[in-house]
Amino acid sequence: MLDKNQIEAASRVLVQHWRDGSKLDALEARLRPRSRAEAYLSITHNFSPDRGPQFDVDQSR
Repeated sequence: MLDKNQIEAASRVLVQHWRDGSKLDALEARLRPRSRAEAYLSITHNFSPDRGPQFDVDQSR
């Protein structure tokens, strides 16, 4: 499972590419989500008002 620092780092990379309009071939292996829940956490981290995840993701799936 990604820790908070990895989620924040992945989010920064994704947002920077989105803002620049550039393509990302792949996230570094250490930042790659291992589940759909982790992917949503990484994507939404910088888009929520409190800078935390927007979705209450059930990590048990």
